[in-house]
Amino acid sequence: MLVKNEAGKTPKGLGFFALPMPTWLGHVLGSLFLHQDLVFLHYQEKILARRQQQKWLGAVYTPNPQDKMVITFRQWFKTRAGANIPWDLKCNAQLPNAESDKRQLFDVWNTHTKDCVVCQNALKRINRLTVLSYVGALVCLLIGIVIDERAVAFKIATTVDAINISPFQVLPPTGFWIAIAVSVILAIIGYLLKELSRLFFVYEFDHSRNN
Repeated sequence: MLVKNEAGKTPKGLGFFALPMPTWLGHVLGSLFLHQDLVFLHYQEKILARRQQQKWLGAVYTPNPQDKMVITFRQWFKTRAGANIPWDLKCNAQLPNAESDKRQLFDVWNTHTKDCVVCQNALKRINRLTVLSYVGALVCLLIGIVIDERAVAFKIATTVDAINISPFQVLPPTGFWIAIAVSVILAIIGYLLKELSRLFFVYEFDHSRNN
């Protein structure tokens, strides 16, 4: 967040950070933060649900000063809001059993993407760019091969002792290396886009791999 100056303008030198972030990127990056404690909170919810008979404050441990806000809210919720949420009568208040499959907990597609038009449109664009990147990499690779073959053919045609020339002795021209470099770059871009598209389906987080 940027604080504007008295004139209501963003301070100079911070224009890059003031650029608006695409909505879909905000949705994707949300999983990077929310999923860090998802498994822990999921099991904590089940434990608290089994201890509904006793007061909630006796079932939790709140040693930090920041917990005072939660305690105050829960006290207000009990005294002013009836300590209960008026769910629809058709709603089953019984929580399902704890989920042991982490991929189900980290399922982004069913919990968000399939119902989010913004993310669906972004995913379609990313998939198109992925295909174009791979196709472009293949085309550049073929162009590089053609350039190399033409250089070899031209070298053989313009050499008197062409019989003793091996194609492996002819150095590829600059155009060949440019085409190969562009092909590699496009292939890497396609791979990165493919990895990005996975975040719209499943984003797994494991603290043991968080180095």
